[in-house]
Amino acid sequence: MAAAAITEEVKFVDFDTDFQLKIVAMLVRDNTFARRTEGLIKPSYFDSRAHGFIANLALAYFNKYKRAPADMHILNAMFVAAKRGGKVREDVAAECEEVF
Repeated sequence: MAAAAITEEVKFVDFDTDFQLKIVAMLVRDNTFARRTEGLIKPSYFDSRAHGFIANLALAYFNKYKRAPADMHILNAMFVAAKRGGKVREDVAAECEEVF
C-alpha cells in the first residue's frame, strides 16, 4: 500500500522578522549556505513579501550560476529587470525598495 503524500506549506512562523531577514541575507551572500540549503528554502516561507521576493531572486541566481549573488549590484540589477519586466507588483516593489 502506497503512503499518502502529505503536502503542507511550511512557513518560518516560529521565527521573528530579524531572523527571517538573516536567512535572506545568507541566501544573498553566502555560497556555502546557499549550497547547503538548496531546495529547502522557498520564497513562500517568509512572512514579508519583500523578503520572499528577494529570496526568490537569490535562489534564481543560485539555480543558474550555482553560487550566491554576493554582490548587491547583481541583486539590484535583477530587481530592476524584474520590475521593468512587470514580474513584481508595485506594492511588493515598494516593500523591496525599503529593504534595499
